[in-house]
Amino acid sequence: MRVEIGFFRHEMNLNEVFTAFEHEEDYEPSEITIRGRPEEAEPPSEGMKFSRVILKAIIPADAPPVVYRCRRLEAKTFGGRRVAFDPSTKQTWRK
Repeated sequence: MRVEIGFFRHEMNLNEVFTAFEHEEDYEPSEITIRGRPEEAEPPSEGMKFSRVILKAIIPADAPPVVYRCRRLEAKTFGGRRVAFDPSTKQTWRK
């Protein structure tokens, strides 16, 4: 599986971006997490960075064949801090 998040602005030094997908059916709880490393798209300007990321994962063969929805989109800093993407962008990344 491959998902391109596209371009986003941030101030922190990000090590990884990841998202969790969960299915909406009445099967056993199942979550698929896909990850990627942000790449700087432009040099930083006034403390703001402009990056893009492509998230990738191998889907397990035993994953139920149902509709999965994105539940969280987060970034992890080099210091290990997890930061959720701004909730005001939720409609963009949950589609």
